[in-house]
Formats: sequence, structure tokens, C-alpha cells
Amino acid sequence: MKPAYEIRTFEDLVEILRSEPKWREELRRLILTDDLLELPKQLQEFKEEFQDFKEDFQGFKEDFQGFKEEFQGFKEEFQDFREEFQGFKAEFQDFKEEFQGFKEEFQNFKEDFQGFKAEFQEFKEKVEERFERLESDVVELKGKVGRLENDVAEIKGDNFERKVREKAPSFLGKMIIKCKVVDVSTLAEKLDDALYERVITEEERGSALNLDVVAEGFLREDREKKVLVAVEVSIKADRRDVERARERSEILEKVFGLPVIPVVIGKAFTKGAKERAKELKVDLIKHSA
Repeated sequence: MKPAYEIRTFEDLVEILRSEPKWREELRRLILTDDLLELPKQLQEFKEEFQDFKEDFQGFKEDFQGFKEEFQGFKEEFQDFREEFQGFKAEFQDFKEEFQGFKEEFQNFKEDFQGFKAEFQEFKEKVEERFERLESDVVELKGKVGRLENDVAEIKGDNFERKVREKAPSFLGKMIIKCKVVDVSTLAEKLDDALYERVITEEERGSALNLDVVAEGFLREDREKKVLVAVEVSIKADRRDVERARERSEILEKVFGLPVIPVVIGKAFTKGAKERAKELKVDLIKHSA
């Protein structure tokens, strides 16, 4: 009777698999594809067949060397035969017949080797085909990993944007006091009114609605002056983030009739972003936490 196992942690499962080879093998078969499971066996078969071929070729090489040496001896004997041709004509005929037999045996060996070469070529093509399928599977796996990395990056970006929105007073505290985030519905209402009054275009309305954060407050250095802050958020901000902050801040100035400070908040900034921020007078706030 097999012992009963209790699994509470992942380590319990690992310990059980170590003590139950059959379970481990079944789990491997469930996780890995048939082609991957068969690959080590196929590779071993290929190595064994290649080793047989190598040994056969070595034998052929040795036979050929023997033939070469025998042929050299024949050459020397033939020279002697030429000198004594008249007396050894009958012996030469016997040698000729023996040589013909050897030639036929060599031809047979050559044909056998040619057949083996064709079989080896066929086997090689099959192995290459299997490796091509394996490479295709690896490419597909890399694609899935790439998509997963993109999804993770998008999630990180969304989380960072939400953090900035929730803690706007902390991020913008050096600029303004009494900081309040303008909710999307209020922003949309103001933009719709401006669109109706032809203060802005439909394209400008859509662009302003895509601002990551809009906040209102009073300048820290001039507490009587109310302002808005147009914020673009990016984990690694580039020059286009800076340009969007400037463009959208100008739209808000037309809509609200208040000064608007363009800001880009990021964890890192490209060289182009820093240069463009100086040109367009956009504030960069680096979040290092």
C-alpha cells in the first residue's frame, strides 16, 4: 500500500516528486511536449548511428590504405615483369585475373558505400527537419515572452500613473499648495463647454482628456495665485512626453482661463526629454522611490 502524502507547501510537492520517480516522469510528460521529450532519445540515436558510420569509414580508410600498399607492390612487380615479360607471360595473365577480381570487389564496396551515403543523407535531412521544428518552437516561445514583458511594462505604467494621481499633493507639493486633482468628469464637462463655444477643436478636446493627471492649487511662492498643473506620467519619459505636456497645458489655459504649468513625472528621462524640457519650459519631476 502506497503511503499517503500531505501537501501543504510547494516544498512538500518537490520532496514527494523526488521520492516518486513515476510521478515525476508523468509530470514531465504533462508539462513538456512529445517532441521535446523525444529529443534526447533522438539525439542519442543520431550519435550512435554517426559513431557506426565513423567506424565503417575508418575501416574503409584502412582497407584503402592496404590496397594502396598492395598496388605499390604490384607496381614494383610489374616493373620486374616488364623486364622478364617473355618468360613470365603466363604468370602475368594469372595476376591480371586476380586484379580483375579485386577490382570487382572494390566496385561492390564502392556501391555499398554510396548506398550508405544516401541513407545517411536521408537521416541527416530528418534530423535537420526536427531541429527546424524545435527552432520554430523556440521563436514562438520568445514571442510569448516578449508579449508578456510588454504586458508587465503596461501594468507598471498604469500602477505608476495611479500612484501619481493618488499622491498628487506629494509629487506637486514643491510647486503648489492646497493641491486637488481635477476628476475626469469635471474636466470633460469644461472641455465640452469650450468645444460648444468653439474655444477649442474636437481634436484638442480629445488630446486634453488624455492627460494623465490634472491638478489645481495655489502657487507656493504666491499663495493668492490659482493655477492648474497638466501632468504627463511615464516610467521612462522621452521628448514626446514633454511635447504633449506643453501642448495640452496650452489647451487647458484656453479652457480654464488660468495659468497652467506643464509637468512630466517619471522614474527616468531620456537625453532628448531633458533637452526638450529646457526648450519648452516644462518641469521634470523624477520619482526615485
